[in-house]
Amino acid sequence: MVPANPADNRFFRAYQDNTAKIIRTMIVGFAGGSEKFFDFSFGTGNYAVTYNMVFSGNPDNRYLPKPGYGMYAARAMADRIENAPMVRQVKLGLLYRCYLFDHGNKRTAAIWKWSGSPEKITFKRKFDIYDFMGTRTTTNSFELSGFPCYVESTLPLDSFAKEIANAELKAGSDRMQVSVNVRNSRQFSFDIRNITGKTIPAGTVRILNGATEQKSLPCPAIPPEGATAVLFNTRRPIGLTPQSLNAEIGGRKFEFQLKGITAAYKKKNPVLDGDLREWKQIPPILLTAEKNAFSYRPWNTEEKKSRAELRFAWNKDGFYMAITVWKKGFHPVDMNGPTGTWRGDGLQIGMDTLKNAIRGTGYQDDDFEYDVAMFQGRPLVNRQRGSLAIHDSLSKKLGPVDDVQCAIAVKPDHVTYELAFQPFAVSPFRLVAGNSMRISVIANLNDGKDRIGYLRLTPGLGVAKKAPSEFIDIFLEQEKQVKK
Repeated sequence: MVPANPADNRFFRAYQDNTAKIIRTMIVGFAGGSEKFFDFSFGTGNYAVTYNMVFSGNPDNRYLPKPGYGMYAARAMADRIENAPMVRQVKLGLLYRCYLFDHGNKRTAAIWKWSGSPEKITFKRKFDIYDFMGTRTTTNSFELSGFPCYVESTLPLDSFAKEIANAELKAGSDRMQVSVNVRNSRQFSFDIRNITGKTIPAGTVRILNGATEQKSLPCPAIPPEGATAVLFNTRRPIGLTPQSLNAEIGGRKFEFQLKGITAAYKKKNPVLDGDLREWKQIPPILLTAEKNAFSYRPWNTEEKKSRAELRFAWNKDGFYMAITVWKKGFHPVDMNGPTGTWRGDGLQIGMDTLKNAIRGTGYQDDDFEYDVAMFQGRPLVNRQRGSLAIHDSLSKKLGPVDDVQCAIAVKPDHVTYELAFQPFAVSPFRLVAGNSMRISVIANLNDGKDRIGYLRLTPGLGVAKKAPSEFIDIFLEQEKQVKK
């Protein structure tokens, strides 16, 4: 057993980092107007690997509990902020946080860098600066890291805020984050975000490989931590086949792949009966075993003929899908309950509603995952994951749901799934022409004994580690772009 209070007092860095996290959470809470903060980690038998306020001791001190990092750091924070209200947030950049608290006779700035390597911040004058544990120094510079420090001054609020905003701070080599947002089949935008605390001057966005109708467009000045969008029209329609896009923005060169699919506008809500006559005007997206299969074993000749046809539509009442899976035999699986239908024939659908997934990360709090299958002889839609209410004040229960209507029609050589997602079931994505989100669909295939694999629209779904950054953009077409 590793003692919680080692003889040399050299604790694991994880203990310190956990303390920093809880103190940052406290400060953000008080900055947002909270009057009290409760931390429920005060166990004398805890070995300080979480957010505990005390250490449980060791054999040398007969396991007498001692104050831990958290208690000292919380005391330092309370001494500095007291009951002062937060009156201003100073924007230093997306990697930093700085809140100003006004005591009346003085001001306190709680400041830290929440991500990335520590770096030095330098002011034009000296201040009383208290470190994470409350030790005071009078200086004009210190190291910013994940451990909040406190800067105190009797300067008026505006003057103090200006001194901090004008501090010398190297934000790294990247001044901006750039992503591509597909708006419709002929238009996309560069979404540019300033990650620094200084205004990025106006400039020009240049296309280097002739992929767009415009060779260049102006980019307005971007305020600290602000964002803008620069829209371009493509020469060719954006579709499932990626288009290379090379651009120069702010003196940096970027390479992107443009691809996306369309949800056609439907004036009338489709009738969910498994008959796709009212979908015929919408060209299907074809998934084949040759190009889109993921297999757990080699497929035989008949299994290699498997294919799926996907169609998407929308209107103000809902988001719709019509998916036909062509294969021999239909083998749903009931034995694992509603959450295990993915083992048999059926669908899985993933949605990144805010298109905010970062490569290498899994689902976030705006994402959905649905399972669709025949379960105990009836169509079932099971919500494996739903977006949180912080985005729309709407609570989405998990498990079998009735806010997604479904019809499944089984034929000898194919199965048709028709789905109608109520606006609630895709929120915070909004059903408005021109909006887009990221989506992926897989059609699970079972041979009557085992799941043999699936046909997939994109990678990132169907495996334990989800990757919504690999989903494809789907945009809501304008009504006038669809034949009536």
